[in-house]
Amino acid sequence: MFDDIEENIIRYTFTMHRFPIHLTTYRHHIKKWTPYPIELPLPRREEIDTRHTLVIDLDDTIIFGNNDPIFIRPFLIPFLRIIREYYEIVIWTLGSHKRCHAIMNAIEDEGFRIDGKCVIPEAIRLSRVHVGDDGIKNLHRLGRELSKTIIIDDMTDHYLNYPRNGILPYSMSFESMNPFLLAVLRILLHMSRNENDALIELDMWRPLNYNRNESLIGKICTMRRECVTIPEYDSENET
Repeated sequence: MFDDIEENIIRYTFTMHRFPIHLTTYRHHIKKWTPYPIELPLPRREEIDTRHTLVIDLDDTIIFGNNDPIFIRPFLIPFLRIIREYYEIVIWTLGSHKRCHAIMNAIEDEGFRIDGKCVIPEAIRLSRVHVGDDGIKNLHRLGRELSKTIIIDDMTDHYLNYPRNGILPYSMSFESMNPFLLAVLRILLHMSRNENDALIELDMWRPLNYNRNESLIGKICTMRRECVTIPEYDSENET
């Protein structure tokens, strides 16, 4: 199974996905009616759905630009199509609910334009109405197991209470050398194999002394360490 995915990654590397893509239909969708925000906690999933949960930020994480033009990070479309088989996807932005829907609908349009296939229409869409005054994305409110929940966000302040759950994306200036979504895809696939505690696997991709240095929050390494001492956290939010 994973060998086939690796082959797909290599194949996608030599396609147009390696360059930022302009979301040309964003203006069209921002003018459309937007459904009301869903309430938290999220609805319970069926027992047969054993996927982990992946929370993804929008601005400066997978998209770049304020209103127009907006570009998506290289490899985003193949990344979402592959990872949705192993993770429940939650798009969570501090932007407006309307803008979140417009961007995700424009990403779907781009997927259809490329090859006529959906990207991830079932992704849950959350916005600033789901965030408190402190600006922290409270993962507890999702109603999912924290040991199986990951957040990718360029602002570490958004997940200060969840240092083991966070992944900090690379700057766009490093994309040509080591595309972030290809690197993190491999890590997430390794994590999906652990049915009980995915964070144990993520610990193995962290820098040394990760739990003792706040400047390292969210950072990951390009190579997996052979062994790791599971860090201890004092945060009252950690379970």
